[in-house]
Amino acid sequence: MSPLPGLLMAVALLGGCPPLMPAPDPKVAELIRQLGHKSYTVREAAAKALTSRGKEAIPALTVNQLNADPQVAGRCRQLIPLIIVLDRNEKLARLLKQPAGPVPKDLAGAERFLKITGDTREARLLFAEMMNAHWDILEALETDPEKAGWLWDDFIGDSDVRANDPGIRNCFADRAGEAMVLFLFADRRITHSLMAMVTIHWIPDSTGIRNRVAGPKAEPAFMRLFLNWIDHEANIPAVETAAEFAAEAGMKEIVFVLLKRISKHAQHPGHRAALLVALRHVAGKEHIKSLESFFVDNTAICKLVNNDGRDILTTQISDVALGVCVQLAGQKMKDFGFPAAHRFEENFSLAFLYGFPDDFTRKVAHARWKDWLDQQEAEAGPGVLKLRFLEILVFKEWFWYWRAEQRELPDGFQQGSHFSHGLESD
Repeated sequence: MSPLPGLLMAVALLGGCPPLMPAPDPKVAELIRQLGHKSYTVREAAAKALTSRGKEAIPALTVNQLNADPQVAGRCRQLIPLIIVLDRNEKLARLLKQPAGPVPKDLAGAERFLKITGDTREARLLFAEMMNAHWDILEALETDPEKAGWLWDDFIGDSDVRANDPGIRNCFADRAGEAMVLFLFADRRITHSLMAMVTIHWIPDSTGIRNRVAGPKAEPAFMRLFLNWIDHEANIPAVETAAEFAAEAGMKEIVFVLLKRISKHAQHPGHRAALLVALRHVAGKEHIKSLESFFVDNTAICKLVNNDGRDILTTQISDVALGVCVQLAGQKMKDFGFPAAHRFEENFSLAFLYGFPDDFTRKVAHARWKDWLDQQEAEAGPGVLKLRFLEILVFKEWFWYWRAEQRELPDGFQQGSHFSHGLESD
C-alpha cells in the first residue's frame, strides 16, 4: 500500500505545509554577488544600489551575512544598519515635512506617541527628537521587548548617576530623555527592573519635567504624556506625589484622570483617598456633582485610635468626598460637623482627618450638606440651578470619559500611603 495517503493525513493534522520563503529577487541577488567583485567601482555601485532599495533588501542581506565569500558577508553586515538608519531618517523627514500628512508606517512608536500627545507639529518635533536620541530602545521594543528592557536599564543607570550628583537638579539629561521616561513608563510591554522602579519617583521631582507640564513654559505634548503616565502608573507613592504637584500647580486637566483612578475600586482605599484630597487644590465647583457620586462609597480607609485602643475616628471614602466638596464650595468644615476641624482648623491635607466617630455623626454631616445645597438653590434661584446643570454636564463628561478609557491595573501594585492603612469593608 502506498504511504502517500498517510503522509497527506499527517500534513493535514499538522496544519498543512509550512509557508515557503519568498524567492529572492534576481536583481538583489546579482547586486549582492557584485559586492565581492574584484573591481572597487563595481562593488561600490552594487552597495549604493542595494542601499537605495531600502528595507526590501534586508532579508537577502541578512541571509548573505553567512556568505562563503568573506568580502560579501562583511559588506552585507555593514549595509544592514546603514539601510535601517537611512530608512528611519527618511520617515522622520516625511513626518516633519508634512505635519498634516499620515504617519509613516513602521516608524517605531510614532502612532502610539501621537495618539497620546495629539498629532500636532510640536508633538511630531518632540517625537523626532526622542527617536533621534533613543532609537535603539524604541525600535527594540517593537521587535524584541527583552532587549529593549536591557537597553532601558542602561538608560536608567545613566539617569541614576545624574540623580546622585548634588550639582544636577534634573536627573534626565534633556527633553528627549524626559519625553522618553514619560512615554515608556506607561508602556506595559517593557520590563522594569528594580532600578527603574526606583527611578519612577524621580519623575514628579524632575525640574525639567515639572517646567514642561505646568506653568508658563508648559508644553501641551509633555502635559499629555504626563497625564497618560499618571493614568497608567501602578506605583502608588509616585502617582500621589505627581498628583499633588499637578494639583498644586493648577493643572486642571488632571481632574478627570484622578476621578478615573478614584473610581477604580480595585485601587487601594488609601490611594483613592489621597487623590481625592489632592483634588481640593485643582477641582472647582463644577466638579462637585462628580464628587457627590462617591457619597455612597463606605469603603473604610483608616482608623484613628487613642492610647487605650478605642476608636476615635473612622474614615471612609464618602467622608473624604464630602469634605472635599465642602472645601470646593468655600465652606467651613466645622460647620458640617467634621470633628478634626476644631483642632486642625481648615488644614485637611491628610485623609484620616476627614473621619467621624460613628455613623450617626456621619449621617448628620451629609444631611447638613444637603440642607446647605437646598438653601443655596432657594436663595439664588435660577443662578444656582444653572450651576447645578453645569455640574451635571461635567459629571456626564467625566462618566463617559471613565467608561471609554477604563483599564484594570495588574495585581501586585504597591499598596498604602504614608498616612493610611486600608481596611476591609462590607
